[in-house]
Amino acid sequence: MFAAAVATLTQGVDALADIDASGLGIAEQLRLLDVLETARRRLTAVSHTVALAAAKSDAPTVMVKVIADTIRATPAEVRRRLRDAEQLSPRSTLTGEPLPAELSATAQAWHAG
Repeated sequence: MFAAAVATLTQGVDALADIDASGLGIAEQLRLLDVLETARRRLTAVSHTVALAAAKSDAPTVMVKVIADTIRATPAEVRRRLRDAEQLSPRSTLTGEPLPAELSATAQAWHAG
């Protein structure tokens, strides 16, 4: 599933990059901008969720640096993203019972783009 999803995303971005926006009408250009902005926001949410999962490894301090190097960002930026992701991700009690995200309404909007 992982490889197929990554391939589909890459192919979709490649196809969108090949579009000659100057050949589109204004309505199509604006629709494309709207779709791209929503997709960008949704991808940001997914990225933060993946970074949070990686950072919860056995060596979280090391992982912040590894994530920063991988995504070409500063460690401070990664820590900011992880703080955001913590507030927008489901939680659990010490006994393992599920809890909603700290900012559950924001989390729903965040993941919807």
